[in-house]
Amino acid sequence: MDTRSVPHRRKNRKGYVALAIIIIIIIAALAAILRGNGFIPLATEKSIILTQAPTLVDMKGTYFSLNLASYTNSTAKVYVSEFPIFVNQEAEVSLSIGNTTHIGLGTKYSDLGIRLNSISTGKLNVTLIPIDPSLGIAIDSGKIVYINSLPAVQNSSSPIKIIITNSTSTAPSSISTVSTTTIKPVNNTSKVMSVVEKSIWYPLMLNYSQAYANTSACTPQLYNSSYIAHYSSAPSGPNTYQNVSVFVPYKMNSTITSVGGNEYADIYTAYSHSAHTTGEALAISVNISSMTISSVVLSGVFQGDNYTTLYNGYRKSISIGNACGIEIV
Repeated sequence: MDTRSVPHRRKNRKGYVALAIIIIIIIAALAAILRGNGFIPLATEKSIILTQAPTLVDMKGTYFSLNLASYTNSTAKVYVSEFPIFVNQEAEVSLSIGNTTHIGLGTKYSDLGIRLNSISTGKLNVTLIPIDPSLGIAIDSGKIVYINSLPAVQNSSSPIKIIITNSTSTAPSSISTVSTTTIKPVNNTSKVMSVVEKSIWYPLMLNYSQAYANTSACTPQLYNSSYIAHYSSAPSGPNTYQNVSVFVPYKMNSTITSVGGNEYADIYTAYSHSAHTTGEALAISVNISSMTISSVVLSGVFQGDNYTTLYNGYRKSISIGNACGIEIV
């Protein structure tokens, strides 16, 4: 039987926000961003076509994406990613033609059914079925797994290692700004960096770079004890060290590159033991003629996030007080 695979570069991690005020801030900011940005409303049963490109769905305020992972003549696997991606674990869901797989998006019982209707080249016809969790329909846990692929990591060629120490009045004063980044030689680098360094993103990325680098000191024992101290319960399922450590990057590099004309991009690339969180995470485009930032694009490990969610995530990670903080959040 012919099996085809579709590349996928996204990830999710499951987590819990400790403080109610942070929950409110994150949800409010996320909802404001997601509304009206291409999400299909799902209030009743609806059939859609899935490809390798994410399909965005708003199920009565629960935002998630689905896309094709792989398929055969009669079965398929799809990735399901609940927003915000930074704090939710991604699932790979198995489907078979004519049958419905029940999943739960942050619920004890199923709140969504996915029925596979047909398969064609690179496409699935599926029906999404909203379900009231109060009905108590069991989640098909045997058909849901978390991705643990381990691809080889390719490093950028001949980078120049530098240490950057910087502070900026536009960044929250509680974040330190000492870390390591990597910059390739390119004309106008100093102009690009003079703009980037004044943005709120620069100190945040430096601190994420440092947090990711510190994960080399995070052991299963330290992770478990810190998780219990933080959440008052032992990690299980997608929150175990074995699952989480695969997806959390162990380093982040910054590369300056020309994108044509007066436009340059400061690209932050994350490296992890999963294809879904290895790759471009943030791109800050700078116009060196106007000396302004023209756009900021989040992708990969930061897909679905914004400055507020990333800032709150980092603050929460340092409150744990050790190298496992960024993995536990």
